[in-house]
Amino acid sequence: MNDLYPLAHFKNELSESQAAQLQAAIEALNLGKRAEAIEHWREMTALTGTLEVLAKAELLLLQPLEFHHQKSWLDDFKAKLSEQKLTLILARCEHALAVSYLWQNDHQNAFKSAFKALQLYRRENNIRGQSYVLDTLGTLCQQTGDSERALLFIVESLTHKYQLDEVAGMAISLGNLARLCFQLGRFDQALTFVRQDLALVAEDDRRSRALLLNLMARIYLAQQDFTGCADALAQADEHAQAPEQQFFNFKERALLHFEQGEFDQALTALVNAEQLCPTDSAYHRLTAELTRCRITFDDSDFDSSQFIAIEAALLQRTLPDLEIEMRLLWARDYYRHDSLAAARDQLLLAHKAMQSGSQFRFRRAIQTLMMRWDFSEALPEEAAKRIDTQLHENNGYVIRKTLGEGGFGVVHLAWDTEREQDVALKQFKTHLQMSLAEQQQLWRQARLEFEAAAHIKSSFIAKPLAIGHDEYGIPYVAHEYIEGQPLVGYMAIIQDPKTIAFYIRQIAQGLQFVHNAGIIHRDIKPDNILINSSGSPVIIDLGIAIMRTQFSHPSIAGTAGYMAPEQILSTDIGAAADIYALGCVFYQWLTQSEPKPVADEQNFLQKLFGQSKPGIEIDRDQIPSEWQALLLNMVALDPEQRPSLEEIIQQLS
Repeated sequence: MNDLYPLAHFKNELSESQAAQLQAAIEALNLGKRAEAIEHWREMTALTGTLEVLAKAELLLLQPLEFHHQKSWLDDFKAKLSEQKLTLILARCEHALAVSYLWQNDHQNAFKSAFKALQLYRRENNIRGQSYVLDTLGTLCQQTGDSERALLFIVESLTHKYQLDEVAGMAISLGNLARLCFQLGRFDQALTFVRQDLALVAEDDRRSRALLLNLMARIYLAQQDFTGCADALAQADEHAQAPEQQFFNFKERALLHFEQGEFDQALTALVNAEQLCPTDSAYHRLTAELTRCRITFDDSDFDSSQFIAIEAALLQRTLPDLEIEMRLLWARDYYRHDSLAAARDQLLLAHKAMQSGSQFRFRRAIQTLMMRWDFSEALPEEAAKRIDTQLHENNGYVIRKTLGEGGFGVVHLAWDTEREQDVALKQFKTHLQMSLAEQQQLWRQARLEFEAAAHIKSSFIAKPLAIGHDEYGIPYVAHEYIEGQPLVGYMAIIQDPKTIAFYIRQIAQGLQFVHNAGIIHRDIKPDNILINSSGSPVIIDLGIAIMRTQFSHPSIAGTAGYMAPEQILSTDIGAAADIYALGCVFYQWLTQSEPKPVADEQNFLQKLFGQSKPGIEIDRDQIPSEWQALLLNMVALDPEQRPSLEEIIQQLS
């Protein structure tokens, strides 16, 4: 590893003993003596200048679990990093930052630092440094569900290390390939890479061998090869020294006993794992909790309320494998209690997490339940799609023009290279406004609503075609692109009351499909209704309002003038809120004037709790007498007084 550090450039900063200590740390790394190297680097953090920064970088790379959450330590490292002038030192430090961000689930900054490090190494033509950063990029892509790019990065890294004849480095890349193949459900390939890796790892590198043998046990268990799993765990036990390594061995042994019907032994092994669980690691804690749920699932006193707390913890992190395990268990629990809709929701979320995270080792378990419960997904979830103004070799979206922009995001007319059609592509800005937990919760709710919308079969509805996150983690939804004009443009042209009633009836029919799918639109207004090339109305932006809630106060997701009173007051809303908005559209079209709600909050509340009935100012003289009662009821302050869509359609026929 000597070529990673420009020792000649800063050796004047070092005393003779410091130079010797640095050389000893490098040699320990070269010989695979990880623990010895870590001790040298720890001692060097007490120094000042370049060597202190370099030592902290090495500790971040070698011990990310210990250091990634130490904020003051990291802040000091970042501050001193900005003072560095030596390209190779800066590259190593940026790589360390990328690893730190990766452990914090801050993928956007992790990619930024990793690519910066890669650029610096390429500038210096440093192949070894490039190979290490490529490994990290592979892991990043693996975590964000971009398995194809992950494979490319890891293979490129392996090629560099082969050219350098760096055995220890090749072992790291082979291990990464093994984990990627395991994640993708390619178990035979994963086993091959594990065996090749074990052949390269030094016999005295007990940590690496313990990790690889534990992975081998997991692969065997996934293949239901219980003998192979037991043998691999026995070998892993011989090498495991750290409590965290022993924790995973006990956890796998608990699952092995469980799969073999040995429940008492399974619980004993799990208790041993729980006693070794690191107190500061959410991943270890959640793993133990889910393992206990899995083992005790069929107990008569099983408490399913624990899933709520587990979900809340998972929403603060990006741990797709644990999320899928939790949702599969939760789905089965709902199903056995005859809560079929909730069971399907959890199964859908598990399926989408599998797709977005490329966690295809869960495919068989998910598809088994989908077949058993006669459930299918209508809306694919995409991961790491490229969105650009230029066409690229990889599938993605090519922006043709921008259709609109607001606080919630941007709407583009885009070409979908996979479906080979134009789409309305809506990119959201959720990551700029919300915590990770809030983003996850919002996206979970949006997934269910977009999925329900995708099942609607009506020419009056613009359906979502796909949801996903682009290569930078920004969420989007692709809708059918409707060639047409907003309804507001037709309002000035079409003024015949019977023709207006005909269109309102068609819009109501479209809303029937929406409500039957369990969706409340929340933002019915002229701009969200298009007249297509055939002259028929089409309701757009299904599910979009739920993504806009974050930009409204106090959680309003509608448009002033069309919002029902219960929406303004942020109380629970139902289908009646959309009927109110449709009544406002009906009134606007008949009178050629925008609906005017009560001017101030005090008067509004007086109307709400007083005797006045409509929620907007009404000029009865401009409303045909045959529809006055209907329209007044549609915009009634009390949701209970509003007619159903079926009644509206009948009265307008």
